[in-house]
Amino acid sequence: MPNFSLADNPTGTINTWSTGDPIPPARRRGGAGVAVHDGKLYLTAGIMNGHTDGWVNWFDSHNFATKRWTELPDAPRARDHFEAAVVDGKLYAIGGRRSSFVTNQTFELTIAEVDVFDFARNKWSTLPSKDNLPTQRAWAGIVVVGRDIIVVGGESMAHLQDHWEVEAFNTASPKWQQLPHLSEGRHGTGTVPIDGSLYTCAGAGNRGGSPLVTSLERLRLP
Repeated sequence: MPNFSLADNPTGTINTWSTGDPIPPARRRGGAGVAVHDGKLYLTAGIMNGHTDGWVNWFDSHNFATKRWTELPDAPRARDHFEAAVVDGKLYAIGGRRSSFVTNQTFELTIAEVDVFDFARNKWSTLPSKDNLPTQRAWAGIVVVGRDIIVVGGESMAHLQDHWEVEAFNTASPKWQQLPHLSEGRHGTGTVPIDGSLYTCAGAGNRGGSPLVTSLERLRLP
């Protein structure tokens, strides 16, 4: 199948998946944070060897128009199994861990710090410790609503059952607040805002995998 980028067909191809421009071989990894800003895709950190080891702090962009990948300044720290978000011209790397099955620490090395890339300054920084993620976890769902970044669910060594915490970071304050928790803890899922509500569905219910979660949950926002 030929390579495809959004520039080839801005309106999209109906009911057809196409292969995009490949990540350069030397920069390939999984569990990375992905976000889109100003016509480019940004790939942050990740892990090269499954859950075993090889986590990296790489930062790359892909220009949909030119089909080119570009290496950018490394993030302050490596992390994997997390999601990234963009608010007001800044990319936020929140949560995740350094998966290390090789040292029997697959779930233990969670990350509290919030790293921020300022697109205008082309520079990374780390928020003060008071702005650390309150509940450390990996593989949470992250969604942007206005100037809030909302972290949903996740997994860690805190307990076998997945996290049901929902925490929102207001990038303007900046300040964290607790939102109503999930009915079922879950990780490895996504969350989307639709018409004033958040929706999340599926995922895994316990640290590391099963049972699979089949429910869809909705949170109406104020």
